[in-house]
Amino acid sequence: MADYSDLDDLIETYNVRSCLISPQPEPHLVQKWARSAGYQIVQLVIYTNDGLNEPKWDKEESRVTVDRTVALNSAYEEIRFGLWWISPDAREVDNG
Repeated sequence: MADYSDLDDLIETYNVRSCLISPQPEPHLVQKWARSAGYQIVQLVIYTNDGLNEPKWDKEESRVTVDRTVALNSAYEEIRFGLWWISPDAREVDNG
């Protein structure tokens, strides 16, 4: 994908307050979009597979480094306990 305007549209439509995006498989395109978007809400996510380290936020670089399994397990638990706010019209995103 060379054009991230769909993400701009989703951010605007759903009033996104925080956007975490993996730079893979096209890091230069994602980084270019994140810079040009002008959003303070965009953070690049660098996944590790060490299973040991806590997430590290680098606000200056707009980047978070986190173990993939830790991230997925944490997200699952937060969703399970109703801690995530999910828009009632979220089913419209990517055809449900």
